[in-house]
Amino acid sequence: MGTFMLSFDCEGKWGLTDCLTERHQQLYTTSNLEAIYWRLTSLLRKYGIDATFAFTAAFSLTAERFDRLRPEMEELRTRAQPWIGRALAAIEKDKGQGWFGPYCFDMVREPGCHEIASHGFSHLPWRASYATRAALDAELAMCRRVPAFSDGSVSTFVFPRNQVAHQDLLAEHGFTAYREKRTFSSRAANLASEFNLLSPSEDFNWNENWNDKIPIALPAGRFLNWRHGLRRSVPAAVTVRRWQNMLRDAASGGGIVHAWTHPENFVDGHDMFQMLEEILRFVADEREAGRLHVLTNTQFVARTERLPSLQPVSFSPSPDPCVAHASHTEAPAPVTSAPATRAPVSAVAQSAHWEVSEVALSQTIFAAMQVYIPWLAASKAPLADLATLALAQSIVWPLAMIAQLQLRTIYVVQGERSLLPLFVQLRLAGCVFLVACAAIATGMLHSGPLLLSLAVALALIKCVENVADIMHGELQRAMEVSRGARSQTYRCAIFISVYTVGMVSGGQLLLSLVAAAAAMAAWVVVVDMRPRRFWRDLLTQGGNLDQVGPTLKAGLSLSTALAFSSLSVMVGRWAAVRAGDTEVLAATALAGTMASIVAVVLVATQQYSFTPARAQLDAGGMPAFRAWCRAVTWRLHVAFAGLTLAWVAAAVLVYYFGLPVPGHHLGIGLQHTVVVLAGCFLAGGWLSVLCFADILLQYLMRRHGTILFIAMMQVAAAAAASMLLYPLMGWIAIGIAELVRGLTFIVAVRYTSRLLEADGGAST
Repeated sequence: MGTFMLSFDCEGKWGLTDCLTERHQQLYTTSNLEAIYWRLTSLLRKYGIDATFAFTAAFSLTAERFDRLRPEMEELRTRAQPWIGRALAAIEKDKGQGWFGPYCFDMVREPGCHEIASHGFSHLPWRASYATRAALDAELAMCRRVPAFSDGSVSTFVFPRNQVAHQDLLAEHGFTAYREKRTFSSRAANLASEFNLLSPSEDFNWNENWNDKIPIALPAGRFLNWRHGLRRSVPAAVTVRRWQNMLRDAASGGGIVHAWTHPENFVDGHDMFQMLEEILRFVADEREAGRLHVLTNTQFVARTERLPSLQPVSFSPSPDPCVAHASHTEAPAPVTSAPATRAPVSAVAQSAHWEVSEVALSQTIFAAMQVYIPWLAASKAPLADLATLALAQSIVWPLAMIAQLQLRTIYVVQGERSLLPLFVQLRLAGCVFLVACAAIATGMLHSGPLLLSLAVALALIKCVENVADIMHGELQRAMEVSRGARSQTYRCAIFISVYTVGMVSGGQLLLSLVAAAAAMAAWVVVVDMRPRRFWRDLLTQGGNLDQVGPTLKAGLSLSTALAFSSLSVMVGRWAAVRAGDTEVLAATALAGTMASIVAVVLVATQQYSFTPARAQLDAGGMPAFRAWCRAVTWRLHVAFAGLTLAWVAAAVLVYYFGLPVPGHHLGIGLQHTVVVLAGCFLAGGWLSVLCFADILLQYLMRRHGTILFIAMMQVAAAAAASMLLYPLMGWIAIGIAELVRGLTFIVAVRYTSRLLEADGGAST
């Protein structure tokens, strides 16, 4: 059975005494710190996790109590003037903001289940040039003068900044254990270790660590990644997976996993609470399965059976999760035998590689499903049905963007499980909105029952995807990437299979789509959703809209922008409708698959670029950001060059060798039209690559209104071009409209980027 320990180094501004900046002054206020400690203690209570909080003693005091101790600080002030002098001056300047957190201390101490450890009195670094033995002795003496940190109250010590030294001084002041330091060759090596998914748990030999003259050296543990600055480039999913692998290793081999962090890191660390919650949920599951002990540092020391435990090692039954699970916090007997054999790390590596393959397969089959629908329809369905399908797509696809409301941002990014009911409710409301709007829009066209039926069928398919996204959001939040990918693969495979059987056997497009949607919906509801607790949570929990109001507003504006962008690509089809050119409209359904491929490449690149681009912007400003974007843009150009070569090869085969485009209803002329329109969509996408860095900057700066303006300009330009040119050949109007859309995108992005730089937004 493995062991898990969680430690927090609690220091407020004391840990920044010699490196305070204006940014720290603004962020690390007392109110901000109290909010962080409240969320942390609530999260620990939720999962019944007992932790060790190592407080800087001065941070636990009120300002008044600290002032009363000043006369007793004279010896410490004299011996460590560079540190204490700066601290006192900063306290006067800040009026104590962030220096004193008595309510933070009370929040940790009141439940009675967490361990209070010492992090020094003033966070004096133990290896500083002025940290003489006499100064450190005075530091420890001041710490013991605070009643909550007296000799009988606190027995564990965490060295400030992990500068381990003079351990014998700790023993002289009654400390029985301290946290060891992990050594790295450099900061780069430290950061690189965050990507090591094969990190093992730690071993601990009591005989080697027991010494009557110095305290016990507890396992050094590993730092929970602070997702700020360059460290933000490490994806949260990678960090969670790394800790899960270490915990599995500990559970299988009797190892130890010791995580430590600073509550202050949660003030400006990106998605830190979500990341920590996924780790704690996994810890709680392993504990419930009987594979893991969860102990505080003192409880861990009590395993030696040499020292009395100052913290309770067992608790009476209580409904409070913080003091429940007595069997899991009770100190076990000392380990006398050698640790069990660990699982081979090659198995973990193989699992990680397989997970990546599953994700790639799921995305490939999802894209194939989008492309497969019109191409099979071109082979089996009448030409009029194919044209009607293209028109229905031009209505439903933009509406689907609005119906999604970017809700994954609300639930997955914020990571609060209490938002699940609201997430489900808004998803279901989006489904109703999508079907209703699709029916109304197509009904107003008076184009007959086929268009209405196809539009509703496509809307229902999108609704099934929306419902499936509820589960995918939960799995992604829980970092169960493989399960989510596998579910999407099965769902798309079922749709393609049923759709193929329907089209091959009867050639009925509408019937085949409805049957495929029904089969996919049955799979999602019966297989995917039934075993999970979605509906029970939906009925028993309530969502608080106040928590997601700003994110919901941003999600709506971004969804509207995506809808307009989709509409700008589809608007050329309306020119074909106005011109009464059914054949060209049918051809756009096939050529539009190139637009789908282009969109997938651009959107996927943009989504995966957010985190590293933000890190570059934070670390090196605009020069570093621009340099990084140039490298990514170059790769995009290579990708589009590959698409262009494929398109040229297809054009040569069609024009010179007579290779027919799938679809016996399309003559040679329309087959050429499909190739030309596909080239126009490819060119429009390539134009978008030229502004990749600028539009990415708009997203990073959260200029949602600007992004919406750019999308609206694309729609206006494409609509104007297609409508003015529709008396010409329909395919010319559509092609020129796409090129005009791409050029308008460049102009609008460059214009708004100049405004952003003029406002100074690019430098923030």
